[in-house]
Amino acid sequence: KVVTNWKPDLFLVGNPLNMDGTISKIKTKSDKFSNFIEERYNIPVELVDERLSTREALDRISSKNEYLINNSDNRHSVAAQVILEHWFREQS
Repeated sequence: KVVTNWKPDLFLVGNPLNMDGTISKIKTKSDKFSNFIEERYNIPVELVDERLSTREALDRISSKNEYLINNSDNRHSVAAQVILEHWFREQS
């Protein structure tokens, strides 16, 4: 429903690499997810480096309260924001 309503031109998916740039254990799942999305919606998927996104997210919310830090939904939401900001910076 979201795809139908928003009509995106592109999907961004976090690329879970190890800190040294090698392929992580979860990379296979990420690739399968990317392929599934691209095939299902016929919309291109671009992988975005997500290294350190969770750490940066925690840094951003650490000045808030402990609930925000311990709530995984908050961490994931802020990490997604970090990944999106990283992608925008790369486009300019």
